[in-house]
Amino acid sequence: MTHQPHIPEHLGQPPAAPQPGYPAPPQPGYQHYSQHPLPYQHPGGPFLPQKPPVSGRRIAAGILGILTSLWAVILAIGTGSVFAPAALIFGLVALSLLTLGIIQIVKSRSRDAGIPLALLGTTAAGMAGALVAAALGLTGGAFVFVALAVFLPVGVLSLLAFLEARASGRNQRHSGGRPR
Repeated sequence: MTHQPHIPEHLGQPPAAPQPGYPAPPQPGYQHYSQHPLPYQHPGGPFLPQKPPVSGRRIAAGILGILTSLWAVILAIGTGSVFAPAALIFGLVALSLLTLGIIQIVKSRSRDAGIPLALLGTTAAGMAGALVAAALGLTGGAFVFVALAVFLPVGVLSLLAFLEARASGRNQRHSGGRPR
């Protein structure tokens, strides 16, 4: 005696014919499995493009860029009374960090490598300015240590965001898509 598996009654019957003007009823027992969810399709229109995921590195670099801009303002005020060009350098670094930090957060879904690269360059200018101010004897070693400790995390996160954007751009080019 062989054991036959139990087949539900609705699986052995032919599907019901759809009524005119109505979509076909879902087939019981049939499920569509896929690795990726299908993009949303408007009932009468084409597929809407899916947005790329938000980059946590970009958001972190943007927030730290904004916070570091406040520190650069303090550096500008601190060195301004002794050496006006250093105050100008730190003032420009502060303005650039603030602007680029905001843009970095707003364009966190973008895969463009320009903003992280500009933020990295601005951070490097801030670190170089702190080293030059110390070399000219305008500040002490503690000032340089604190300045590098403040600028370094923004630089590292900007570098990681740049590398992520660059790798994403390569993947888009190889798949035939356009980098966003």
